[in-house]
Amino acid sequence: RRPPELRPGWSIRTGSTVWDTGRRRGETMHHNSRTSGGPENSVAEPATHRLPATKQAPQDARALVAAQLDESLTPEQKEVALLLVSELVTNAVRHAESDVIQVGVRTDGRIRVSVTDESPETPRQQSPGLDEPGGRGLMIVDQLAQSWGVDPLPGDGKRIWFDVPDAG
Repeated sequence: RRPPELRPGWSIRTGSTVWDTGRRRGETMHHNSRTSGGPENSVAEPATHRLPATKQAPQDARALVAAQLDESLTPEQKEVALLLVSELVTNAVRHAESDVIQVGVRTDGRIRVSVTDESPETPRQQSPGLDEPGGRGLMIVDQLAQSWGVDPLPGDGKRIWFDVPDAG
């Protein structure tokens, strides 16, 4: 399996395979494969993507998640997944003050997408006025996801996740 196009600073883990571009523009991509005995002994692990926490991160996260979604999803399911990961990554960039954001995609059974940042602060839904330009991200996640939640991580940080709704 080929990795999606990688930008400088990205690293991706899919199961036991790691692709890493390093931190400098123009550096050669490294491919490290660690296996534990072949597919019959493998445990399905989520693909994880480490992105610099920049204004470009939501767009990059959408591209990486799109590359991980399989053809069994409907166009509507894909659209929801890409919208929701964009909302969560945007929140992480704006509010978490992290240097790096990690995006995970698990595709075995139910599709679960997660965004991990370095802030211990639990996000909360807001009630913005009609004329306010922001503050609707978690409302959108709550309305469109099958389910979603926040998992605090040891030390600082949290993982916010959502399940893509079933088709139909």
